[in-house]
Amino acid sequence: MKTRDMVEELIEESYLLGLTEDQIWEDLHRFVATCERTIREHVQDEKTLDRLLSHLNSVRERAYREVVARIKDAGALIKPDGSRKTRRELLAEQAAKNKCMVLQAIRECDPKLAAQIEQKRFPVLETKARETQWARYGRALLGVLYGLLWTVIAALLYLSHLTASKR
Repeated sequence: MKTRDMVEELIEESYLLGLTEDQIWEDLHRFVATCERTIREHVQDEKTLDRLLSHLNSVRERAYREVVARIKDAGALIKPDGSRKTRRELLAEQAAKNKCMVLQAIRECDPKLAAQIEQKRFPVLETKARETQWARYGRALLGVLYGLLWTVIAALLYLSHLTASKR
């Protein structure tokens, strides 16, 4: 697993830890629905579409099964500091892992599709991307206007020099 993937998983898990157990499940269902909707909108190849959708559908069942299996395994409930993990902590950990696994599988098939899913999951990213684009245009326009201003100043100085030298 790449460092980037591990960081994304930790960020996702820390976000999920701030939610209740029901909210974590709701977030997982919303994630799967967003992925499914985006895949259906953007994937034309039937084979790829079927493979991605079946992988998504297995996420829901796998998340619950893995949480239950880890709860039964007493070692999984022990944190490094010796305290016990709650069911919510296990669910958050497993949901984050499954979400990242799904995004990685989608990224391997189509990196642009994974980026579109991320934008739909976090609309703020799309807004910031648009704002960044407008900021670039604004900077370019300011640069042109700044250059034009210096050109006008240089022209005025030249004209004033010409009129002063004719006297």
